[in-house]
Amino acid sequence: MTLLAIQSRGELQRILILGLLVLGIVLAAGLGALAFAARAVDRAVATEERDLVIRTLDRRQTGLVGDIVSAAVWDDAYDHTVKTFDAAWADENYGVYYSTYMHHDRTLVFGSDGKVIYVSEAGEAAPASSQSAFARDAAPLLGRLRREEARRLAAGPDAPVGLQGVTTATAIVASGGELWMLAISTVTPETREVVQTGGPSAVILSGRRIDGAFLTELQDDLGVRELHLLKRGEAPEGPAVPLANAEGDVLGRLSWTPKQPGAGILRDALGPVLLVFAAFAVAAWALARRVLSALHSLAVNDAKLEAALEDLTEARDRAEAASVAKSQFLANISHEIRTPLNGVLGMAQIMERGELAPTQRKHLAIIRESGATLLTLLNDVLDLAKIEAGKLEIQREDTDLGAVVSGVCATFMALALEKSLRLGFAIEPSAAGVWRLDAMRVNQVLANLISNAIKFTAAGHVSVRVWTSTRGIEFAVLDTGAGIPADRLAELFGKFNQLDASTTRQFGGTGLGLAISRELVQLMGGEMTVESTVGQGSYFSFFLPAEAGRDRAAA
Repeated sequence: MTLLAIQSRGELQRILILGLLVLGIVLAAGLGALAFAARAVDRAVATEERDLVIRTLDRRQTGLVGDIVSAAVWDDAYDHTVKTFDAAWADENYGVYYSTYMHHDRTLVFGSDGKVIYVSEAGEAAPASSQSAFARDAAPLLGRLRREEARRLAAGPDAPVGLQGVTTATAIVASGGELWMLAISTVTPETREVVQTGGPSAVILSGRRIDGAFLTELQDDLGVRELHLLKRGEAPEGPAVPLANAEGDVLGRLSWTPKQPGAGILRDALGPVLLVFAAFAVAAWALARRVLSALHSLAVNDAKLEAALEDLTEARDRAEAASVAKSQFLANISHEIRTPLNGVLGMAQIMERGELAPTQRKHLAIIRESGATLLTLLNDVLDLAKIEAGKLEIQREDTDLGAVVSGVCATFMALALEKSLRLGFAIEPSAAGVWRLDAMRVNQVLANLISNAIKFTAAGHVSVRVWTSTRGIEFAVLDTGAGIPADRLAELFGKFNQLDASTTRQFGGTGLGLAISRELVQLMGGEMTVESTVGQGSYFSFFLPAEAGRDRAAA
């Protein structure tokens, strides 16, 4: 008998250690999932910022071409630059114009023979020889333009003029240890009233130096942080965009410090997550105490049985009764200990089939409620991320609006009956039928609003109303609950917000439901509002733009 008790205690100890190990794995997995979600959001934001920088650089280069063409496609420009070169005219209409109005740092004009005939540095004319090295560095860009110009000239007198006849190109060029964003254009008359020479035209090369002023302007335009230029060969510490010349050689990189909204979300969620983990720890501690108490009881019973066996004659009945009681106790304890441990492993159904003491059912409720809270929290955090970078997609399809509303109300009917609340809905005839909507997201928004209404309504009713207006489909959820103070309405849709610290303890929840609902409504093109009076209830409403479905349109 003593040996059996020792073996039982050893088995219970092993089960306890295994349960604690599983609990540790669950907690580690929860933290890992949150960290993974935060990193995924940060990676998505960095990718979005990189795409934005690339698009902005492309727009800047395209804008340079437009700057140059504004003065290069002009009858006067052809007369004063190609037919005869007028330096004073070029200084006023090229150098001063591009510097003052387009903020270009350097402008060169090449004659039809390819030689530099005019130079302007920050709007001031300079000797042509002063930029001979710069002209050599820009020669590949000029050569590319000349080849394209030759193909246009092959059309002869029928070659187009104006914007259709101009030849342009753009590239990043390295010169004198600096990087330049340049654009180049042939000088082309606007009309056929100007007789062209028939040969190569003069060429205007102008652009901006990629320096501190340029980077500051670009950073303000993009909204990124700490934008800086890396020289060729320098390794970036964060996201980077290469700056390549016309031949594809990387001359440098633009790098910046990316935003990290995922890390911010993780910090915001840390408090609620720690509360959930604390609930797990309390459940494990209570379970461990229960097991230790059972082991102690077994040891006491063993001692009593040993003493009782010394007098078989006088205490035979007592010994037999104690043996039966001990055997039953061991069986019950074994079953009751294995069941909550299996609940930690996700086998809560087995526990519900067995006979459990009230204390054990309380522990099971803590474990299951904590697990459900953690799962709900993780699902809510992942939904919000997708929405800010911009990854959650709305799927519009033919949807029976009546079926969606009645289905979500049916889901909460039992919960409303438990609280003796009336739950109903009304759909105006103009809103009934098939509409192009995202049924799953509409269901999710309505479920959050109805769940909150039932949760915070002690007596009365919860109503759902649907109608049409000039804005689209209108939805409203009304309740006769306690209401919300007017000075707290602005905080209602914040992430992890509750009206006061006791709300979470009394009703549960993470404070994410309303925030996610409003984000979903905005993604679907609508808007959510709330009106509330303390002691009289609340009125949540939102509208969604919607087109009639095929069946409705045919009718």
